[in-house]
Amino acid sequence: MEYLVFGLAGLELEPWDVTDVIAIIQMLYRYYGSEGGYELENLAFLNFLEDRYGEAIAQTIFDDVLIKSDPDAYSTLSESEALQQAMEPRSASYAKIVSRESLSRVAANQIAKRKSVRRALDSVGMPRLGGSRGILIAPEKSASGNVLMMHATADACEVHLSGAGFEVSGFSFPGTAGIQMGRTRHIVSQSTVGYSDMIDIYIEELNPVNRYQYWHNGEWRDMDRRVEVINVSGGAPLELEVCRTLHGPVFEWDLENNIAYSKRFAVWGKELGSQIAALEFNRAENYEQATEAVSRMTVNVNVLYGDTEGNIAWWYPGLHPIRPESVDTRLPAPGTGEHEWLGFVPMEQWPHCKNPEQGYVLSWNNKPTPTHDYGDKARWGKTFRTYLPASLVEADDSITWEDMLWMNKQIAWGWGSWDLTATSPEFFESYLLEAASESSDPSIQEAVSYIADWDGLYRDADEDGTYDSVGLTIFRKWVPIAEQAVFEDDIGTWYSFDWCDYLNYSTDLLLRAIEGQNAGQPLVYDYFNGVPKNTIIIESLSETLVQLAAEYGTEDMSRWNHPIFWREFDLFSMPGLSTLLGYVENVPNNGMPDYFHLVELGDPDVRMVSAIPTGGQSWFISMLGQPSPHLTDQLWRHANFDFKAMHFNLPDVLANLESTTEFTYPPSPPEPLCFIATAAFGTEMVEKTELFVRFRDQWLEKSEPGKWVVRTYYEYSPPIADYIAERGWLKSLVRILLLPLVGLVSLVV
Repeated sequence: MEYLVFGLAGLELEPWDVTDVIAIIQMLYRYYGSEGGYELENLAFLNFLEDRYGEAIAQTIFDDVLIKSDPDAYSTLSESEALQQAMEPRSASYAKIVSRESLSRVAANQIAKRKSVRRALDSVGMPRLGGSRGILIAPEKSASGNVLMMHATADACEVHLSGAGFEVSGFSFPGTAGIQMGRTRHIVSQSTVGYSDMIDIYIEELNPVNRYQYWHNGEWRDMDRRVEVINVSGGAPLELEVCRTLHGPVFEWDLENNIAYSKRFAVWGKELGSQIAALEFNRAENYEQATEAVSRMTVNVNVLYGDTEGNIAWWYPGLHPIRPESVDTRLPAPGTGEHEWLGFVPMEQWPHCKNPEQGYVLSWNNKPTPTHDYGDKARWGKTFRTYLPASLVEADDSITWEDMLWMNKQIAWGWGSWDLTATSPEFFESYLLEAASESSDPSIQEAVSYIADWDGLYRDADEDGTYDSVGLTIFRKWVPIAEQAVFEDDIGTWYSFDWCDYLNYSTDLLLRAIEGQNAGQPLVYDYFNGVPKNTIIIESLSETLVQLAAEYGTEDMSRWNHPIFWREFDLFSMPGLSTLLGYVENVPNNGMPDYFHLVELGDPDVRMVSAIPTGGQSWFISMLGQPSPHLTDQLWRHANFDFKAMHFNLPDVLANLESTTEFTYPPSPPEPLCFIATAAFGTEMVEKTELFVRFRDQWLEKSEPGKWVVRTYYEYSPPIADYIAERGWLKSLVRILLLPLVGLVSLVV
C-alpha cells in the first residue's frame, strides 16, 4: 500500500479487517469469474439491422456476426461429448416490448458504465487485460517424466503460506486470502477466466400506477428497496436508491414505457464459495481432494491441475445457468416468469478431463468445448491466440524445461496477450497470394510477399527499436482496412464493436468472409455485395500501401519497420505513484503478461521460477517518499525473460532470506508518542512519530533547555493536537509541514 498517496490526500487509513477481505473477494469474483450482461447491446445491434433490412435479413446478419459457436475455434477439450445439452447453443424469440428510443438510450448508458468501471479499475491498479494463459504437460509428453506447468497472468504478488494446514506458494491478489495459483508439496494448479455466460438481463414490466411493482407469474410483485449512503471525501454524502426484483438489481428505468431493466448474476451472494474452494485447493494433496475443492466453485474459471503421481486434469466449474428453450442466450428475456432459469449445470456435467490422450491441457481464456454456447458475450474463432501455443505443444512429444521457456518466448512474441486482433498471417496467406496474382501492380505483390515472409512474431532481434519484419507492419495495417472495406457498408462499425471488453472477434469475421464456403460456418449474407472477393482484397491492400507510405514518408517498403511497443507504467498502473516519482521506468514490451511462473513437479524435487515486472512483494512507498527496495528489481529480468527461483522448502528459504518482519495479530494500538505528529499522521503511521520520540530521547533529554522544550510541549500540545485531528484540511497541512522535519530528524537519529 502506498502510504504517501493517502497521507498527501488527507485520508486516514483504517485498520484492514475481515469485511475488507470479503469485499475484495466479492469484487474480484464478480468481475473476473462471472461474465455476460451484454444482451442490450446485442439487441440494439439487431434493431439497427431490422431498421435497415427488415427482420429476415437482419436475423441472417445477426447470426453471422454474433455466431453462437464457431466450429473452427480451438477448444480445450476436443471431444464434444464432454459438453452436455444444457450448455449447447439454441435459438429462440426475444423480448420486443422495448422501444427503439429507450433501447438506444439504455444501451448507451450501459457502454458508458462499462467504461466507468474500467477507469475505476485502472485508478486502483487492478488488472483487466485478461491475458491469463496456462500450459500443462503430462509425464508421457515430458522429457523428464514429470508434470510441467507454465502460467502467465495479470500483475499481483507472490506469497508463501506455511502453517494451519497450508504449505503453498504462488500468485495471490492483494487483499484476498490464499493462493490463486501456484504449488504445494504435491500439486500444481492455476486458473484462467472462463467466459461462460453467467449474467442475464431481464426486461421488467412495471405497474403503471406503482413503479416499484413488476409483473411476474400473473401478479404484481413488490421490489426490494433500500437507500445506500456513500460517503464522499471532501463532499456531501451521496444517497442512492437500490431496487431489486427477484432477478436482481434494477440498473435502468424507462418510466415513460413502464419498463425497468434488471440483471441476474448466477454467483450473487455465493462468491465466498469460490474462496473456500481456493483455500481447500491450497490444502489439497491429491486429485480426490482437489476434485472436492473444485466442487465448491461458484465462479467460472478454467482450473488446471497436476500432481506428483503424474496426473493432470482440467475443470470448467461454476454456476452455469440452465436456460429454457424459449431463451436466446444473446438477447434479453422478458421478466414476466415464462423464461426463468431451470437450475444450474451439475458438476458431473461440467466440461472436465483427467489425463487426456493428447498429453497436455492448454487454456488461454478460450472456448472450452467444440459446441459451447457463446452466449451474449465472448466470441472465439480460428485466428484466436490459442493457435500458437497449440501448434508448439503438438509439435513436440518430448518437452523439456528449456522447451517450455522457449515456448513462452514464442507465445509472448505472438502478441496475443496484448492484442486480440493479432494473429498469424498464415491464415490469410493463400488468399492474399491468389489476389496478388491477379493484380498488375507490382507493389501489391511485393507487399504480399513481405506478409508471407513474416512468421507472426513481434521480435526485435537486432535491438534497433523496430520489429524485424516489414510484413508485420503491412499486415497490422491491412487487417482493419480490409474489415472496414468488407463490412462497414453493410453493418456500420458493429463488426468491430467491443462486445466483451477484451475478446474481439473481428479478425475471425474477416477470415470467414474471405474463406467463403471453406469456413467451418460460412457467412450467409454476401458482404462483398457481388464484387469479386479478390477485387476487395486488392483494393484494401492498395489503401494499406497508400496509408503506410504517408506514415513512413517513403514508398520504399523495406523501410517500413514498425517501432517496438513499450511496457508503459503510469499513475493508474499497479506501481501507481512510484511512476510519477521516477522509481519505475518504461521497458520494451516483450509480449508477456505480468506475472509468470514455470514449475516442474518432481517427487521429491520441485523447481519453480517466476518473474513480475514490478513490486512482486511490495508496492510500498513511505511517507518520506522512500520506495521498497524490491519495487523494480524484477523489471528488466521480466523484460529479458530472466526468471528467479521461487524457494519452497524451509532450508532453501532461510538460506536465501534477506530480512524478516514479525507481525502480531490482532495488533495493539500504539500509545500516543508525539501528540501533534500522531494527530497529523495517524496511529497507523507510527514510524513517523517514533522518529520524534527517538529525537526527544537522544537529543532533547540530554540538556536542560531540551528538557524544558519537552515539558512545555507535553503541557500545551494535547489540545492543539485535538484541534488538528478534528479538521481534515488542517491534518493535511500539518502533515505536509512536518514532512521536511521528519526528513531532517531521520538524519540524526
